[in-house]
Amino acid sequence: IAFVGGNELITSAKERFSGYLKALKENNIAVEPEIIKFGDFYLQSGYDIMREFCEMKHAPEDFFISNYFMQVGAEQYLQEYQKEKEGRLTVVGFDDMEASPLFRFTEVVAAQPMVAIGAEAARLLQRRMAGDVDSFPLVSRFDVDWIRRRPGR
Repeated sequence: IAFVGGNELITSAKERFSGYLKALKENNIAVEPEIIKFGDFYLQSGYDIMREFCEMKHAPEDFFISNYFMQVGAEQYLQEYQKEKEGRLTVVGFDDMEASPLFRFTEVVAAQPMVAIGAEAARLLQRRMAGDVDSFPLVSRFDVDWIRRRPGR
């Protein structure tokens, strides 16, 4: 299972990569460094990384893409150049957004609770504006829902 991640200096990117490694370990799947790539959270980065994967002699067929915009780029590449592999390649993505249902290679996406995240951010902002700096900085984590977008192979 190949991994496409964002900038490793960003907390969410580090945590998603750690989750990927944990899932491999829990399922007795060897870590293959050659199929782990990091980009910059942008569409072009996802496009370029997916092209690199598809050009490998032993290209992976399963991908975890940990950022929505990189997933858009990866899907764009797959839909432009790998149409014949639809149904044979599987993408699991992060962030269920407006265009997610249009992705033909994405099987499952993680949906973050956007309303809950926004409400928590507003509460924190109000506290900070009122002078409350206790527990600063604060990291909040929310559970995600996994949404199946197309039948698995």
